[in-house]
Amino acid sequence: MGPDMRKRLMIYCAGGAGREIGEIARRFNARQRLWEKIAFVDDVVGGQSEPILRFEDFLRKNGSSGDVEFLIGNGEPRYRRILKDKVLHHGYALATL
Repeated sequence: MGPDMRKRLMIYCAGGAGREIGEIARRFNARQRLWEKIAFVDDVVGGQSEPILRFEDFLRKNGSSGDVEFLIGNGEPRYRRILKDKVLHHGYALATL
């Protein structure tokens, strides 16, 4: 996949682990050019330095778009599993770095 790819990467959770994953994804993307945009969604919004959509708002705006991949940005295994299942339930793919 090259620079003409129009996929978006959404990182689910914008806390400490999510921000670290976001930085890794941006560095990776600078070399691989897999995603047109990298952004965050979270169930808790407020206090972040960049605009964050709630997952439910993201769904309303995007439906189950095939051009979106997700990374789970939560370090707690139980919550990672819950969020992964939620993303897959709505038809989104999971990305890997």
